[in-house]
Amino acid sequence: ALPASRQTLLFTATNSSSISSVIKTCKNDPFIWTAPDLSASSTVDKLDQKYLLTPPEARNSYLTQLLLSKKEENPKTSSIVFCRTCRQAELIGSLLSKVGLKSSTLHSVKPQKERMASLASFKSGHTKILVATDVASRGLDIHAVDLVVNHNVPRDPVDYVHRVGRTARAGRGGEAVSLVTPHDVGLVHAVEAHTGVQWTELELKDERVSEIMVQVNTLYRQAEMMLEKEDWGKNREINVRKRKIEQGIDPDLEMKTKQKAKRKHFKKQKKERLKMKTMKSDQKL
Repeated sequence: ALPASRQTLLFTATNSSSISSVIKTCKNDPFIWTAPDLSASSTVDKLDQKYLLTPPEARNSYLTQLLLSKKEENPKTSSIVFCRTCRQAELIGSLLSKVGLKSSTLHSVKPQKERMASLASFKSGHTKILVATDVASRGLDIHAVDLVVNHNVPRDPVDYVHRVGRTARAGRGGEAVSLVTPHDVGLVHAVEAHTGVQWTELELKDERVSEIMVQVNTLYRQAEMMLEKEDWGKNREINVRKRKIEQGIDPDLEMKTKQKAKRKHFKKQKKERLKMKTMKSDQKL
C-alpha cells in the first residue's frame, strides 16, 4: 500500500519465525540489519553487584531483613524482588505484606488487568516493592528502582543481566543483591564469568535474622496454606491441559513419560554415585 518511491524502515525488538516469513514475502529483497545485543553479556559500571550468603531454610528471613534494613535507611527506596516461579512470587508478596512491607506482585498467572494495576501501583510509588517473575525482567522502564534482589540465582546468566538491568538505568546508580546458598556457587561463578564482574559480599546482622526467623517461617507457611485452600493456579493447569488436548497430546501419557524419564535419570545418578564410592574405597585399600 506504500508508494514505490518511498523508503520504508521497519524495526522490531525481537525476532521470530513469523517475522522472518513476512520478510520473505517482500519482493524487493529488503536489506536486513541486526544490532548486536550488548545488554545480554554486560552490566553497567554504576551497578553495585553483591551477594548475601544464606542457608536454604533461612532464605526468606534474610530477604525480609534485607528489605526491612533498606526501608530503615531510606523509606523511599524502591525495590524489585525476582523469583523463579509464579507461586513463589505470590507467596513472597504475601509474606512481605504480612511483615509490614507493602508490595505488589507481577507474574503470568495474574490476569492482564491485575498485572497492569500492580505495575501502576509500583510506578506511582504507592507500593515500594514489586515481587515478580522474569516476566518483569524485560521491557519495563521504571526510573525509580534503587535495588534489585534475586531471591534465587538465575540458571541462565543472560536472565541475570536482564533482571539487574531494571536498576542503574540512564546513568543512575543502583544495587543488585542475590541470595546465595551453598548450592548456588556454580551459578554465581557462571554469571561472574559472563559479565566479567566479581560480586562483593553483603553482610547482615545474623542476630536480627535469628530474631525474625520463626515469625517469617510461620507467616510463609500460612501463605502456603491459604494458596492451597484457594486452589491457586488450578485454572492455569486446566487451561494448559485443554491446549494440549487440542494439539492432540495426551496430558496423562506425557506426565507418565516424564516421570519414567525422571526415575531413569535418578537411577543412573545413583549408580554413578555408588560407582564413585566403590572406586574411592578401593583407592583407600
